Amino acid sequence: MPIPLGEIASTIGAELRGDPKLPINGPATIESAEKGDITYVASRKFSKHLKSSKASAVIVYPGLESSDHSLLVAKDPYLAFALTMRMFFKSYPEFKPGIEKTAIIPNDVSIPDTCYIGHHAVLSPGVRIGAGTSILAGAYVGEDSSIGENSRIFQNVTIRENVTIGNNVVIYPNVVIGSDGFGYSWDGSAHVKIPQAGTIIIEDNVEIGAGSTIDRATLGATIIGKGSIIDNLVQIAHNCVVGPGSVICAQVGLAGSTTLGSHVT
Repeated sequence: MPIPLGEIASTIGAELRGDPKLPINGPATIESAEKGDITYVASRKFSKHLKSSKASAVIVYPGLESSDHSLLVAKDPYLAFALTMRMFFKSYPEFKPGIEKTAIIPNDVSIPDTCYIGHHAVLSPGVRIGAGTSILAGAYVGEDSSIGENSRIFQNVTIRENVTIGNNVVIYPNVVIGSDGFGYSWDGSAHVKIPQAGTIIIEDNVEIGAGSTIDRATLGATIIGKGSIIDNLVQIAHNCVVGPGSVICAQVGLAGSTTLGSHVT
């Protein structure tokens, strides 16, 4: 359903220069936009595309003008466009609460009525699940692990034993959380495995990208701080501490006991 441009401007906190009643059908890239679409120009590098764009409205940075479009002027056009997209699209899939018949759930595990447990998901004894959480097909949650409220555990995620996951955490497909840290000692003839007896703590509002791995601590805890974002194919080793609000891009590897402060990229 179209949204009036004035409503978008008010929601994203942008200055409107144009018709507030102009109907916007949805967001688009500046090259592919058609009449009824809204797009954005975040930097001078892309301002050259503005004149040829067929979009009805454009989110621009202060000082950029166009007589061919309705404009929304924002200090950070990229952020403003992200907020605009959230008016048209859901950030994550939503699932009707319920438990699929093929899910395996022990008698001692209580599932709130607001949760969704997908096909062939396996929950182990002692698992605790918060309200509103979704655990999708093929995911595994190990003994005595806990997942907070409104978290999303996507397909084929493995969460091993004694892991703590907070609220509003998103874990994408094929992530492994809680596998053993890479701990061995050489005795002169062979590598002797060091028991990995620690845990992992994933704090609130963390996202972990597909195929990433986070190892449990040797002793103590591997910690992913509140609001951190981890891309696909990232390896975080035993006893690492990632401070709150940090961003770890794809294919980064952190060696054991690495510590990152807050808001590190």
